[in-house]
Amino acid sequence: MPMMRIRRLRATLLGCAMLLAAPCAADAQAAVEPGTRVRILAPSAADTLITGTLVAIDSGSLLLAAEFDTAGVHVPLSAIRRLEVSAGPRWAGAGGLLGLLVGGAAGYVLFSGCGYAEACTDTRTIGTAGGAVAGMLLGNVIGRNAGRNSWRTVPVPSHAGP
Repeated sequence: MPMMRIRRLRATLLGCAMLLAAPCAADAQAAVEPGTRVRILAPSAADTLITGTLVAIDSGSLLLAAEFDTAGVHVPLSAIRRLEVSAGPRWAGAGGLLGLLVGGAAGYVLFSGCGYAEACTDTRTIGTAGGAVAGMLLGNVIGRNAGRNSWRTVPVPSHAGP
């Protein structure tokens, strides 16, 4: 019977890890569309990288709600040398994984004091799994707020729209 519990615990931890990885896979497939946080290098528009939220994109230019300009910045697509999309904070995944491990260990320790009876083994398994899930969620939140943004370079669209 202990082998079945170990398998259940392993399956639970694997499921938590898959949930943690799902947002990363979704971010990697996202297209550049309005509302996306972007960073552009356009030497004719500014001497430095321009960071802001993409408001609109058409066949010839994009409108960016830049952090320094409330009116918005029109940048011709031909002037853009590099376009980067925010991939979110770097530490979210690591924080979730660390939280998963620490939470699982804490749940095991907290629920291991009742002995070796059959009911206590189930309690330990539930405590470990619950601690792992709670730790993963808390670690992910802390990691998202503590981490710095990471950026990935994407091709500059040659045209947009229907």
